[in-house]
Amino acid sequence: MELALLYQLFSKVKGGLPTLLQHWRDYIKSFGGEIVGTPEKDKDMVQDLLDFKDKMDNVAQGCFNRNESFINAMKEAFEAFINNRPNKPAELIAKYVDCKLRAGNKEATEEEMERILDKIMIIFRFIHGKDVFEAFYKKDLAKRLLVGKSASVG
Repeated sequence: MELALLYQLFSKVKGGLPTLLQHWRDYIKSFGGEIVGTPEKDKDMVQDLLDFKDKMDNVAQGCFNRNESFINAMKEAFEAFINNRPNKPAELIAKYVDCKLRAGNKEATEEEMERILDKIMIIFRFIHGKDVFEAFYKKDLAKRLLVGKSASVG
């Protein structure tokens, strides 16, 4: 709740909110850039992105009173850092979706799976290389259907 107090204090100072907003944007780009820009962490990239997005959503809602400027800055920052490494996030998101769909009901209930896929779609919207995602997704879907390991195959 220290951020909520900081937000209240900065909102009372002339030029305070734009300053806080810039630091918010810079923090998201920096932390997110570490997630995306470290090839050694590719295995966990998508889950780390989902966790980071959840945390930033909670901060925006709980500390910044759902201020539209802070929410938009968060979206812009996510779009900026996730595209610093072209195509890799799109490829890894496709593989992550494939993994989740292969596991199907063994790993999560239908409602949990729906929630996971909704969160992935939010991250997916930030990616510029949607055609790369599509190519990997189609290839993985074909394999799932041929082998019969899709959550949607009964």
